[in-house]
Amino acid sequence: MGTCGSREATDSAAIVDSPSVSVPSTPVDNSRETFGNGEYWYDKTVTPLGQGGFGVVRKCTRCRDRVEFAVKMIRIPDGDSAALLETIGNECDILNRLNEQRTHPNIVLYFEWGKGKLGSNDAVWLIMELVGGDDLQKTLQSRINPFTAAEAAPIFSQLCDALHYIQDSSQHRLIIHRDIKPDNIMLTHGPG
Repeated sequence: MGTCGSREATDSAAIVDSPSVSVPSTPVDNSRETFGNGEYWYDKTVTPLGQGGFGVVRKCTRCRDRVEFAVKMIRIPDGDSAALLETIGNECDILNRLNEQRTHPNIVLYFEWGKGKLGSNDAVWLIMELVGGDDLQKTLQSRINPFTAAEAAPIFSQLCDALHYIQDSSQHRLIIHRDIKPDNIMLTHGPG
């Protein structure tokens, strides 16, 4: 079996005991990028799930069991490494506490984080639950008519409920979500 970030050759090569015959090696799939000490990979040719000023969100796969997740990769600007790592560490502590409490149906599950590369830049990555559906921004742009009050009310209610849950779970620490916008609100079908 090949490594997680590469595809194996589909044709098997005959092994010949002769110095004049070269056996082709397994081709490397350059579209796959591994991270997390080779534990995860993503396909660089697939359009990201989301993109912002500091990073990108992609679908990734855990090598050992092929389970899919979302990975948020945040570029570390030169000179800001310590401050950014502290901020992300605090965010991950909050997410860990929410996960320990079995979390809220409208809050994405967080699993782990680490440091690595995003292209040639240093980056921090966060592994999160892969949520199906579209973000609110795409949904709004694809509609001919705006949401009616009856359509918007459950979305707004669930958003407010999730933010209230985070605040109540914060153990008397003020939590400010600085990036609430339609691009960061996922609309799914079904419960939650």
